[in-house]
Amino acid sequence: MYNVSNHVIAQIMKLDEEKKNQFNAYYLGKQKETGTAWILFLLLGAFYGYTDQWGKQIIFWITLGGCGLWALILLFNVSSGILAYNDKKAMECMMMLQ
Repeated sequence: MYNVSNHVIAQIMKLDEEKKNQFNAYYLGKQKETGTAWILFLLLGAFYGYTDQWGKQIIFWITLGGCGLWALILLFNVSSGILAYNDKKAMECMMMLQ
C-alpha cells in the first residue's frame, strides 16, 4: 500500500485510526509509483520532473543527460529516488498531523 521505507511504515503504524485516515487522504494523492517513474525516464528522460525537481530536469535535458553519464547513473537510482521522494512526502504528512 505504501511505497516508503520500513522506518516510515513503523511510524505510520503508531498512528491512531483517525490520524491514519487523514494520513491516507493526503499521502496517497502525493505518492509516486516506481513503474511510472521508469516509464517516464525511459521514454522522456523525465524522472526529475516526476519528482517535482524541475530545475534538475531542465538541466538534465539541456545537457542530454550529462552526455549520457548522468543518465547511466540515474538508471541505477530511479527506484531509490522514488522511495526517497515518497519518504519525504510521508514525513511531511506526519508533520502536518502533529
